[in-house]
Amino acid sequence: MRTSTLCAPGPTVATIRDAMGALARALKSRKRCAEDTPGGATLNALGGGDPGCLRSAPAPQPAVPHARRKRRKKSSAGGSRSEAGAGWRRRSDGESEGSDGEPGPPQAAGVDATKSYWALIDSLEETRGRRSVGDLDRGAGGAGGRKAEARGLGDGEFEDCDLDLLGLEHMRTHTAAEDVKDATSDHEAQDASSDEEIVLGAEGELEAAAEDNPASKESDLWRLHFSHELSDDDVVALRDRKKEFRSTTNKQLKDAWPGEWRLCGCDAPVAPSNLHECGIGNRLQTRWRDMHSQEAMPPGKHSLPKSVEDNLLFRPLENGDFVDAQQRTFFSLLANYKDVLLPAKPYPNSIPAPDPLRDAYVLHCVNHILRSRFAVRRNDSSLKKQGAGATAESDEGVLRDQGFTRPRVLILVPMKNAAFQVVHKMMKLAVDKAKGRTHYRNKFVDQFGPDEVLEEALKRISRRSDKMPAEHTALFHGNTEDDFSLGIRFSRMSLHLYEDFYSADVIVASPISLAVMLGNKGADFLSSIEVLVIDQADVLTMQNWQHVDTVVKCLNHLPKEQHGTDIMRVHEWQLKGNARHFRQTVMLSSFGTADLNAMFNKCSNFGGMAMLHCWPQGVLGEIRPLVHQVFERVNVPSLSDSPNAMLEYFKAKVFPRLNGGGLGSGVLLFIPHYFDFVHVRNFIKEEGIEHGNISEYSKPRQIAHVRRLFARGERRLLLYTERTHFYNRCVIRGCKDIVFYGLPYHAHFYSEIVNLMEEASLESRPTVTVLFSRFNLLELEGVVGAQRARKMVKGESSAYMFC
Repeated sequence: MRTSTLCAPGPTVATIRDAMGALARALKSRKRCAEDTPGGATLNALGGGDPGCLRSAPAPQPAVPHARRKRRKKSSAGGSRSEAGAGWRRRSDGESEGSDGEPGPPQAAGVDATKSYWALIDSLEETRGRRSVGDLDRGAGGAGGRKAEARGLGDGEFEDCDLDLLGLEHMRTHTAAEDVKDATSDHEAQDASSDEEIVLGAEGELEAAAEDNPASKESDLWRLHFSHELSDDDVVALRDRKKEFRSTTNKQLKDAWPGEWRLCGCDAPVAPSNLHECGIGNRLQTRWRDMHSQEAMPPGKHSLPKSVEDNLLFRPLENGDFVDAQQRTFFSLLANYKDVLLPAKPYPNSIPAPDPLRDAYVLHCVNHILRSRFAVRRNDSSLKKQGAGATAESDEGVLRDQGFTRPRVLILVPMKNAAFQVVHKMMKLAVDKAKGRTHYRNKFVDQFGPDEVLEEALKRISRRSDKMPAEHTALFHGNTEDDFSLGIRFSRMSLHLYEDFYSADVIVASPISLAVMLGNKGADFLSSIEVLVIDQADVLTMQNWQHVDTVVKCLNHLPKEQHGTDIMRVHEWQLKGNARHFRQTVMLSSFGTADLNAMFNKCSNFGGMAMLHCWPQGVLGEIRPLVHQVFERVNVPSLSDSPNAMLEYFKAKVFPRLNGGGLGSGVLLFIPHYFDFVHVRNFIKEEGIEHGNISEYSKPRQIAHVRRLFARGERRLLLYTERTHFYNRCVIRGCKDIVFYGLPYHAHFYSEIVNLMEEASLESRPTVTVLFSRFNLLELEGVVGAQRARKMVKGESSAYMFC
């Protein structure tokens, strides 16, 4: 149950003046009421506690408007006592007496206004000092206790006072019902109330400097990108442009990354060492530095964190405002709104695992939203000052600051554990600790955070850590559900989670969830996406890349409905249908694939494209000796004919060796794709060979049974898919020979599978047969190395042996 929390700003001169006037009127009114009411009315002294609660004596009192009265709870001693009057007991004659018999503070209706004034100041200062964003989620023992203490009440008392009467209505507590009403209210009404101040960090200072300084306006990367005008000839050139990537001579990129950066349609930007030169405002810079000031946990230490938030790790800043040179150069590409393909994101190897690249794109997305919302609010304020009949025109021209729909950023991640880290880092950057709040934060932690019994989960991980690789343990730590979507809205002082997509600024979702939703609700909410981030594309490949392709194809189309949008304020390039030429696409993966390259080549951002080309060294050195490895090239005429050509080669060349005795029992057939698995399984069934099948759709009990039969030699052949190995990392015992029906996407899977073979002897050396085609160049580079792979694809010989 959510607890109510004080939302009180610091005292100002206007607040004190209004409060004093209301206090004087209240005292005069209460005095008249005391004279007319039998028994009189008494007021608690304000000098010893908080003046926010004026309580009357047991005698009847007039009804107080807007007061929320709650049942008085008794303390553990059997009675209730106010902290403001701690140590004093009330006497029947209206005078208080201390526990030692000394007279206490006066309780007469004509209390000194000067005392009330200074008590009011002290109370507001104490309230401001105790206010903390962490109190929102510490339960009744945290926020509730602080609320009672700040208002001068004991642990067992929860009375409300007439704050409107005292002119302190902004100090009224928020109930859970009001939170729900807050979160579901119309976002336009809330944004309209935020004209005066942008607290979240769209940085009024930065915007004012950009207006006053022409040089700053020229260096404003966000403004330069989205105010650019594309002519019809430019659009045609972008549409028909042949993607010709050239190597860059930028020393910063060369020194920071192990591969080679190639650019198309742009030059490599300079990577400054501080965020100010990247267009990031002061408040956001401060939160970024605070976020990285946490102490790092030793890698591989599986201890229970103090809280869910402490389970996230941030590396210290050692390269200016950045963790290292890689994060610095990567963020410079993002800040200049280049399309980025980075297929070299390292695997996590510890719990918690730092992720500087994720930190960089979250910072970029938050800054993009804040800058965009600031422009909208500034123009809203300008139109409001012009009057009711004002149109979206100003001295500078038409105010173009919106899209067809509100969502501007789309982040695709494979599982909830990744979404949890993205959103949590977004909260750290976007919400002010002293003034901001996050709506439905507890619900988000419950649904996206780690398991409730976190300690038991970590113990299980620790027991399996000896068998499981470190990257597998870290990747599947936490919530691994893959069907989710979350809308996030930025308002003046808050971050609203679980928003409707048409009211959200950022959408964090899995591709499978959006793909299902697009078939039911349409794709209008994706019509104005300006930044697309696809993180952990290697994991998405293991799920279903077709869902990613479906979502990307639905971006930046003209909507079918208006959805309450002011057409006069929609960007002109969106009205012309050129939104895809302004959209930035960022793709992160641990390895490159043909599907990833094909999707990236379809992007047409006028700002340019940058991709990292890596030169893998291969994994042959990780394989134990005395193993014959034979790589056989299959001639495939075209990519569409690849599945059929591979199956025919298997039937004609490889299967006779399996069936004729060339390969004995204990043969493991590793198949990367599930559709190829189905074709081979049906063919082997027709041939009547006893075999076992393990696929991603096999149940755990079935997997254990098949593994046991294969280890005993009761099954000569075992079919095993790459996706099964990715999720389970099964240890297959009894392997004597292995056939790779195609190369795995994950290069290290090759060495893991080959090392499962039993110890080789001099008389009988195990054999590994690998089938590949010229369309498997990227996968072949990861296994044998880049230089060998190019020779094997273009060489005259079709078979290559490694021992």
